[in-house]
Amino acid sequence: MSGTQIPEGEPLHKDPEESLVGEFTSLGKNLIDVLRAAWDRPERLKLQQEIETGLVDLGVTLRKEAKAVSESPVTQRVKTEVEDLGTRVRNTQIETKVREELIGALHIMNAELAKVANVLSTSGTEASSRPEPAVEQAEGQ
Repeated sequence: MSGTQIPEGEPLHKDPEESLVGEFTSLGKNLIDVLRAAWDRPERLKLQQEIETGLVDLGVTLRKEAKAVSESPVTQRVKTEVEDLGTRVRNTQIETKVREELIGALHIMNAELAKVANVLSTSGTEASSRPEPAVEQAEGQ
């Protein structure tokens, strides 16, 4: 810690609580100093710069490739076909049929989940008033 010499046999602080608090205070200051020194090292600064440059280059490359893909004839054709399919689906009864089937399936799932929730909530209250399953099996034999 500091360069101050403490005579042998003499405590750092007269009060043990002050000594403990003082040591924790010194520990905090020393940790901050170490972190600050590590943060300011040229190696960390160089690594940070390399990472930042790499991320910028990656962003430029991704934007360039995304633009190239979006402008390609194949992408344009697929986009047009998807839009046409969407229009045909909306103009037919398929959308209505899918909606009805989905609502029916969700209704069934909700009814079954309500049953499970009811069983779980009633079995929790019955379990405390019923004998253990092993006891029931032994009595039934």
